[in-house]
Amino acid sequence: MVGERLDAIEGIHDVIQGDRKNIKNYLSPDVFNQLQMCLKDSFLEIRMMAATILGWSQDARALPPLLECLKDPNDEIRASAATALGDLGDMNTLEALLNCLKDEADSVRLIAVRSLGRFASSKAAGALIESLKDVTKEVRAESAKVLGKLNEIKAVDPLIGCLNDRDSNVRLNAITALGQLGDSKAVEPLISALRDREKKVQAEAVRALKKFKDPRAQQAIPSFH
Repeated sequence: MVGERLDAIEGIHDVIQGDRKNIKNYLSPDVFNQLQMCLKDSFLEIRMMAATILGWSQDARALPPLLECLKDPNDEIRASAATALGDLGDMNTLEALLNCLKDEADSVRLIAVRSLGRFASSKAAGALIESLKDVTKEVRAESAKVLGKLNEIKAVDPLIGCLNDRDSNVRLNAITALGQLGDSKAVEPLISALRDREKKVQAEAVRALKKFKDPRAQQAIPSFH
């Protein structure tokens, strides 16, 4: 019965979610095997929860079945698998997540960007820079956000280019990232962002400029107010 299978995996999910640091205590070989079997269940929610738990496990044995889930025709399963692969934190997942950036589903590409943010890899950073050109604004915005957290200096010029993006959240995240990166090349573009048509973008430009010791930044902030 679907109800019984759903109740069983929800119970495992809820217990582990509340005590993830001790997840190894809950994943006996039998439970682990059951989770792998659940990835093939006919019920969507069961498969998604199984992928989530296997990602939390940080167990290398979860890698092959999760990689297989990336081939699933359902985009929610592929997105769940991409999230789980990021949680695994295994460098062997990198190529698969890079391929997810080409997925037809916006949700999968978005999750792949977030998961790639866990890898301090120049290859991941290069792919995320390309994702700044994604057709979907949410993917572009998340890519800008992640690049700032990765402290990837080669992203400075592409992020400066994002200050002209038509979406305000992309511009805002690009400004935040440029403030985090702290390259003086960004000072003049950030000063220009003080005149952005959106108040929230202007305010973020002020916050970013405050992180620079460059006299141009310090002079621009008082004049903005």
